[in-house]
Amino acid sequence: MLKAVRSRATYANVVATGALFVALGGGAYALSGVPDRGGVYHGCVATSGALRVVTKAASCRKANTVRRGGRRVRIPGESAIAWNQQGQRGISGIQGQPGISGQNGADGHNGANGSDAASALVGRINGVPACSSGTSCDAIGAPSGLSTGIPASSPSSESLLTITPNAPTIARDLVVLLSTAPGGTNSVTVFVQLGINFPTFGCTVNAGSTGCNTGAATFPIEAGAALHLLVRTNRPAATNEPIRDVAFAYRLVGA
Repeated sequence: MLKAVRSRATYANVVATGALFVALGGGAYALSGVPDRGGVYHGCVATSGALRVVTKAASCRKANTVRRGGRRVRIPGESAIAWNQQGQRGISGIQGQPGISGQNGADGHNGANGSDAASALVGRINGVPACSSGTSCDAIGAPSGLSTGIPASSPSSESLLTITPNAPTIARDLVVLLSTAPGGTNSVTVFVQLGINFPTFGCTVNAGSTGCNTGAATFPIEAGAALHLLVRTNRPAATNEPIRDVAFAYRLVGA
């Protein structure tokens, strides 16, 4: 029997059987339990070479003898076969050559520095008096807020002192705007003044201009310092100078 099965297991039969399984696996028909849990396919092969796919070998037909037309006829059975859908593991391939090392990436850009914490001080001194021809004169104002120009020699200038925070600071970014430009060869200098008699940090507005600034200059101020804003008018020529207003702004940043 097995010899007969083998004689009919031709290449054509095997290919046809494989095509059948492809069709079944494609979803046209699904047989429950095929393959079994171990991944094994079971089949029954008749003497004609026909193959039936079954869920287990016990489903194959046994040989049987029947009576037909007054004679006994023997009907051959089917032979059980089994195969695994997974072939043997192949030999490991040769390890590939190492790949070329990638290039180093470009360095990232440095982040921008954050701005220092700062107090912006703005103010205006109204009515800065003019001085006599051929002389210089000073007027004192508060270094923040609205105030009136007072001659530096006046005791009232003491009331315009402003006390800085109880920590070292740096004065910077002073900008000045005059209501009237100096005439002739005259000039106006505006100082952030430490105490009363010591100009420390300022810029000068020359004739024909109405503003100035300190650019990138900075000036350290100790903790708890008493500040004035001093306006100095320099009048070397006999040119009339009006009473003018002075607007200003500057910053105190942490030291």
